[in-house]
Amino acid sequence: MDKKILALVTAALGFSAIVAGQEPVSPMTHHLLHSRQAMALQAYTGVVESLVPLYRETWSMPIMGEEALYLDAIARSSMGAEEADLKLLHFIEQHPHSALLPYAQSRLGEWYYVRGDYSGAVYWLDRTDVTALPEERAQAIDYYHAYSLMKTGSEEAALKLFLPLTYSRDFHSAAAFYGGYLLLKSDRASEGEKLLSGLYSSNTYGTEALAYVAESRLSEEDYEGALTLAQRGLKRDASESSARHSLLHTAGLAASMTGRIDLSTDYLRQYMRQAEQPGRIDLLVLGKNLYELGHETEAIGYLTRVDDGTPDFMSQLSHYYLGLTNLSSGKSSSALSSFDRAVEIDVYAPLTEDAQFNGALAAYAAHQGHLGAGTKRFASYLRRYPTGAYRPKVITYLSDAFLNDPKRADVLREISSISPLPPELRRVREKVKLGEANQSLAGGDLRKATEQYGRIIGKNEDPESVAEAYLWRGEAAYRKGDYKGAISDTRAYLDNRPESLRLNPQAYYTLGYAYFNNKNYDQAKSAFRSYLSQTTPSTNERTAVLNRLGDISVQERRLREAADYFDQAARTGGAESDYGFLHRGIVLGLQKDYEGKISLLSRMQQTFPSSSLLAEGFYELGQTYSMLNRQSLARQAYDRVVTNYPRHELAPSAAVQKALTYMSEESFSEAADAYVAVIRNYPKSDAAKTALENLKTLSIQLNRVDEYNSLVRSIGGTGAISDREMDEMTYLAADKIVSEGKPAEAIKALDDYLTRFPAGAYLDKALYSKALILSSNKRHREATPILERLSTMQLEPTMSHDVQLLLLENYERSDNSARAAEVALRLANESTTQADRSRYISAAAAHAQKSQSYDFLLALADDVSRSKWDLTPQTRSEVMTVAASRYDQVGKKDMARLYARAVLQLPASVQTTAARVLVAEELFDQGQFQTVRDRMEKVVSGQSDSRYWLARAIILLSDSYVRLGDKSTAKTYLESLRSGYKEQQDGIIDQIDERLSRL
Repeated sequence: MDKKILALVTAALGFSAIVAGQEPVSPMTHHLLHSRQAMALQAYTGVVESLVPLYRETWSMPIMGEEALYLDAIARSSMGAEEADLKLLHFIEQHPHSALLPYAQSRLGEWYYVRGDYSGAVYWLDRTDVTALPEERAQAIDYYHAYSLMKTGSEEAALKLFLPLTYSRDFHSAAAFYGGYLLLKSDRASEGEKLLSGLYSSNTYGTEALAYVAESRLSEEDYEGALTLAQRGLKRDASESSARHSLLHTAGLAASMTGRIDLSTDYLRQYMRQAEQPGRIDLLVLGKNLYELGHETEAIGYLTRVDDGTPDFMSQLSHYYLGLTNLSSGKSSSALSSFDRAVEIDVYAPLTEDAQFNGALAAYAAHQGHLGAGTKRFASYLRRYPTGAYRPKVITYLSDAFLNDPKRADVLREISSISPLPPELRRVREKVKLGEANQSLAGGDLRKATEQYGRIIGKNEDPESVAEAYLWRGEAAYRKGDYKGAISDTRAYLDNRPESLRLNPQAYYTLGYAYFNNKNYDQAKSAFRSYLSQTTPSTNERTAVLNRLGDISVQERRLREAADYFDQAARTGGAESDYGFLHRGIVLGLQKDYEGKISLLSRMQQTFPSSSLLAEGFYELGQTYSMLNRQSLARQAYDRVVTNYPRHELAPSAAVQKALTYMSEESFSEAADAYVAVIRNYPKSDAAKTALENLKTLSIQLNRVDEYNSLVRSIGGTGAISDREMDEMTYLAADKIVSEGKPAEAIKALDDYLTRFPAGAYLDKALYSKALILSSNKRHREATPILERLSTMQLEPTMSHDVQLLLLENYERSDNSARAAEVALRLANESTTQADRSRYISAAAAHAQKSQSYDFLLALADDVSRSKWDLTPQTRSEVMTVAASRYDQVGKKDMARLYARAVLQLPASVQTTAARVLVAEELFDQGQFQTVRDRMEKVVSGQSDSRYWLARAIILLSDSYVRLGDKSTAKTYLESLRSGYKEQQDGIIDQIDERLSRL
């Protein structure tokens, strides 16, 4: 570069070109030097004034004219003169090859940049060779260039210039801010956040950096991150800046997205106060928040501003929420209009469907459970969205209206208007028809109800309705006395009821009574129990069912069970509580707790003073007193029946029983008078017949024959005491003889009872007493059939156990081991203690072995091996050893050894010789001869529980010695065993002889 160009460059950079020692300059040069010095001092007016004289002489000094023109343009641009751009442009045009050209171009670009003409700035800065500029100037020009590019939309080009400037001293913050902003816009969020995060503490850019990054996080759906950054920015900037405006917007939306509605609402309210024209999304979110917070009026104010006339998603959504808000505030009409508008906009199908459903719901709310506009809208929804998301709810609401509206004919007409009718509503239609039939049943029109139920069953369109039709047709049949029909239809209900239909316990109630009235007590009991377990019945129903269960238990001779049911019934407090109270007393008598019966029934009149069963209570008291030979008290009880309830059906019998009390006391005259009173007061009754029969004997004894004959001629009569009374009295007489210890008389009395009452109430006790007497007198073969009969009857647990015990004893005494084994097994299954169970299992195994019932024995052992019962180790060992021995005997070695191994898993104290030998034989077969020898030596030297298996152990020990090469010892063992073993039938001698022959 020559010296003149160097001087110009130096001047452009603001340095003086005067060097000490140079020659004096001319006046023209003097003006130029002044201009340079003024430029260096940034005294731009001085620059311009110093250059004025030079303009006239530039023709004589071209190089000085170039520099002067440059300095003038630069000074004017620095002063902001309007003509500066023209001066710079003039210089550029005049000196296109000047070394100062880059400076002029950069100044011209900077001039446009300062004035906001970013297109002009880009034009000239694009043409500037920044490499010709000093570093600091070059960085400034790059920054102006980048900013201008950004402003004119050339963001990628701007980013390429901003990024290097992030390392500069003067432009780091600004470049990082704008570079980060552009990176965020270009979906390079992580890079952009990295740049902007370094500016969070910057006073200049911190708030805006936080705002940009928060917005970026929001767009990336990182709502927590967006909220955190926005809140940070809001804390540092309380001004009304655009950055704060952005931060409030971001914080409000992010808080809403994270479910913090209160916080979101607070931010968006602040945003609304600051924003001149708030965004539609902010209006929508704030309105939605306020709706959810219950501020309906405020919510409506924001939501109505969302729809700007554009039929887009936001408008549709705003109307949807307006509908919800109006609905929540009770403005049904406005809600319907909003929902209808949302449906009309119809830009987002799911929202349209939601709006149509909610509109129908709003209309239905005005008349829930009835036909009306709501049901018509629901029907319209089904037509438009036959498989829509709200189909189940719509059908539920329609079902609710159809099933609850009392105008069933109108309901059926509206249902028929829906086409095609969904399957669910077809089922609803059947339920409506079921409701019609139920109305007929409730009104007592059993014939019509039965026909209507039949049509529902025949059509078979709804399983639930069909099942319920069966149930209520069964109820109608029961009310008509058709118990078989009631049972058939009610069973059909239980068999056909789908799982979706909740069980109606009424089925078991109807079924129980139908079976009970048909005397099918087992089925009745099962039904009544199911009824109690399936429901919480009314007090009256519970009392009635408990009494029926008590009645059934009496029929089955389950007296303890009957007593419990009657006691529960008495305490329940229903209409039949007195029945339970009375029959609890009767059962106490059947259980021979006569004092308990007396105590209970004596309180009946006090407990149930208005009961219609008091006569029966007094009668039962009289029976019990008489049985206990308290005849005076018995007469008092019978007198109360006769006196207080003369028209009661028991009054004649009570009068007869009163006469019998005199008979028991041998007050025959008084007895005769009492019989005469029976005959005169109840001449047509069975009691009169009984009185006549008894009076005949008394009349002969008392020499009152004429009186008797006169009475018979004038009145006449027949009858006898009830079968129940005779049953009880006959048995008690026999039982008394039994208790007196007179076997022959007792047998005769029991046979008399059994002959007269073959199905009597005390049949089981009579049979057991007879069998016990026979067994005690060693008449086992006579006792056994009786006990076998008893074992097939339904007995109380205690008696059943006693029968089984006595039957086992009789089988044992009569050498019937096979049957004894079976009974022992039954006793084992019924046992509640390990000791009893083990004893009976051991007995069963022993009897099975004795009777050679090997299938039974092996099955028993299999159950024992699988721990079917909790048994003592000793019993387990015994049974499995017997099984192992049997399998060994029939050549099933694998099974024998399996059981033997199981025995050896038990404690050593119960392990058997047989098990040890069988396992050792298996080891022998595997070639473990030394192990076998050691084990058998222990067996032989110890105590053995079987002579046979000890002999087998010695033989196996001998065999092991042979295999180990010691035939001498083997022979010694065999010869010793041969000389001492006496049993000739079990094969041991043959085994010894065979082995000795080989040795």
